[in-house]
Amino acid sequence: MSHVGAWPARSYSRGALIFLLSAAAICAFFLAPIARIAAVALLGGLFVLYLIATTLDGRIDVPLLFWVAIFPLGYYLSFLLREPLITLDRIVIVVLLMGMCLASGRKTIMLPKELRRSAVAWGCFLLVALASAEKAKDPLSSVRASFDGFILPALLGWCIIRNFDVRRHLITLHAMVCTMAVYVAALGAVEMRTGTDLLPLQDGGLYFAGSILRPNGPFSSINSFALIGLISFFFLLFLRRTIGEQLPWWQRLLHTAGLACALATALMPMFRSVGVTLLIILLLDMYFNRRVGRMLAQLAVLTSVIGGLAVFSAKLPDAFEDRSHEGNFYSRIAQQRQTFELFKMHPLTGLGIANFENVAEAQGQSVGFYKGFESGNSPHNNLGAILAETGLMGFLPYVAAQVLLIAAFSQLYTVERRHSRAVWISFLYVFLSYWVSGLSLTSGYYSDLNLWYMFVMMVIYKFAITESKNPCVERRPELPDYSTKSSEYFSIEAATRALRS
Repeated sequence: MSHVGAWPARSYSRGALIFLLSAAAICAFFLAPIARIAAVALLGGLFVLYLIATTLDGRIDVPLLFWVAIFPLGYYLSFLLREPLITLDRIVIVVLLMGMCLASGRKTIMLPKELRRSAVAWGCFLLVALASAEKAKDPLSSVRASFDGFILPALLGWCIIRNFDVRRHLITLHAMVCTMAVYVAALGAVEMRTGTDLLPLQDGGLYFAGSILRPNGPFSSINSFALIGLISFFFLLFLRRTIGEQLPWWQRLLHTAGLACALATALMPMFRSVGVTLLIILLLDMYFNRRVGRMLAQLAVLTSVIGGLAVFSAKLPDAFEDRSHEGNFYSRIAQQRQTFELFKMHPLTGLGIANFENVAEAQGQSVGFYKGFESGNSPHNNLGAILAETGLMGFLPYVAAQVLLIAAFSQLYTVERRHSRAVWISFLYVFLSYWVSGLSLTSGYYSDLNLWYMFVMMVIYKFAITESKNPCVERRPELPDYSTKSSEYFSIEAATRALRS
């Protein structure tokens, strides 16, 4: 494991500093108001100074690692509360772009050709999406949704590929992700226990399954809460595998806690699509790792999950009935019918980005029914939303960008490298974590989820392209077979003797 073996002492101190600052900033939100203000002001001032110094030095590692630890709290670090113009995510992206521009050429990696194709397709989709915003009821809100949900994640991914030294910061990154997973799960657990939203947002809402609150934690939606937890779970597995045995004992305990908390976060909102995703990935993992011991362990996990569902249905029958009622399924079918009907209104250019609900409500009577159940005037499908709102002109490049992203990772799998298999499997699991639920939820519009998804994807990709190939065993040039008394060999030998004599 030479890629993380030479870990400088100053990197440990820098990682410890980032960790302590992140933990202190998080704890500050739960202190008394005066202490909270003083702690935030002090830490903020110190961090801004350090941030300026590192940015001018052309380094993006410090702001990026700090963002990993606190990005779920970004809504509460925003200014101009109603429609925040200055947000944590926007500030961090600006800082990363500045650092990228100031970085020396030797620290920069150009975007690989395979990934560049996906970026070009995504750029075409963005042009169509922004052009369609003029059709929206509130064009400014549509542009803002496109900027936060589609443009910022792309810029974040670009910065990671060009300037973030993933291999140098694997251990610190692992600690940041674990810390984030732990406090997000703790917030969700307290919300479920108390039935209250601990960190309410103006655009947020409370959703219940029976009498049980489906938590959203520090995020704007339960969708982001669940899927960020699910993606974090597989990201931690990837980081642990690539780091190897170099973690200290306390960070191994932190890894176990982070892994358990990330999985709990994914399950707390009780999405059926998350359960389906985990089942698909479990079956795929049994295929990829066909060892008897591992398969028995996986079957034990599956049996435990089924047993847990049985206990859950017995203890909380109202919540279980709410999440398993056939009406939920039929209303989703009705919703797909409504989405198709709205798509036919403007098949080429669409209804306007982030304008689906406005058009659906303007129709008055729903155009989607199935077995007596009505659609909900919300797409509940990423692909359906993009198809209806941007038409075929936006839908085709949107899908092309996803296909080309898969192709870029599949090409990494064909290259003989040490972690090629781990990179491909981790990509596949993260991709499924995002997209299986994305076919039943309109989750692809949330900026926090898209930022985290793109961050994880590009960290995995950057890790792969900065990994040197396994040293090939070079064959020595074949020597003459002296045991074979060939006439050619003896003729050469005779000629050599004649010349020497």
